[in-house]
Amino acid sequence: MWINHHGFFNHLRRIDSPFLFANGFLLLMVTLINFPTAVLARYIDTACFAMASAFYCGSMVLVSIAYNLLWLSAVKGRRLVKEEVSEAIVLRIRNAYRFGFLVYLGAFAICFFVPLAGLIIVNVKTTAR
Repeated sequence: MWINHHGFFNHLRRIDSPFLFANGFLLLMVTLINFPTAVLARYIDTACFAMASAFYCGSMVLVSIAYNLLWLSAVKGRRLVKEEVSEAIVLRIRNAYRFGFLVYLGAFAICFFVPLAGLIIVNVKTTAR
């Protein structure tokens, strides 16, 4: 997440207040990931595994929403994006973030039926960047 966040800024020429609020939300979500991870580790071998898995996957949905909001705040009207960043790159990043959101949302839904499958999907998606 930190590498993705750092790379994000390579496409920007400046920042503004809405971007800073979106960035703050993203950083908050990233720093909170430790809690659902600890809950999952605590309940992984109990009857509460499905809920712990859903909590973890749900937190990844929130991180994905935060990345999408950050990108939207940067590219709206192309006011923050460097001029040399092509429209193709903007669309590729947008599509990747949207696809990630759908994958995480799907994994979250699957967790309620097959908790391990949801976790596998989230972790494959997270490491595939």
